Amino acid sequence: MDFESFRAEVKRVVSGDKVIESRGELMLYSYDASPAESAIPRMVIQPETTSEVSEVIKLANKYLIPIVPSSGRTSLHGGPIPYNGAVVLDLMRMNKVLEVNLEDSYVHVEVGVRLDELNAELARHGHFFPPDPASSAAATVGGSLANGAGA
Repeated sequence: MDFESFRAEVKRVVSGDKVIESRGELMLYSYDASPAESAIPRMVIQPETTSEVSEVIKLANKYLIPIVPSSGRTSLHGGPIPYNGAVVLDLMRMNKVLEVNLEDSYVHVEVGVRLDELNAELARHGHFFPPDPASSAAATVGGSLANGAGA
């Protein structure tokens, strides 16, 4: 595992403002809403496009760096906690509602769209996304689907 080479290549894929390495900011990614033990990530990467996600994953595989996807961090089971020296892939910048298709009854969204934001958009069309956790202001579509809510 050559973390320095990984770091350098990641910074060529995503701009520097999308890579977090300061301890204070890393602490924010060390826990979720669960009572699970916290763990500080080695780095946080905040991609904005699927292309950036794909390139980061390729690099992580190349250098054998564990990756933990994260968005709202409202999980109650420790899923987004970066154990074993993992790097967090924070998907919150991928937060666009791309399409609402009423004819075929589907919505195309990026993983970082918060549930309340999705439901505000759907309400304009008389629809809603049924999962309604207390954390809906922070919880995301990606996290909901990753945890089996609404799937």
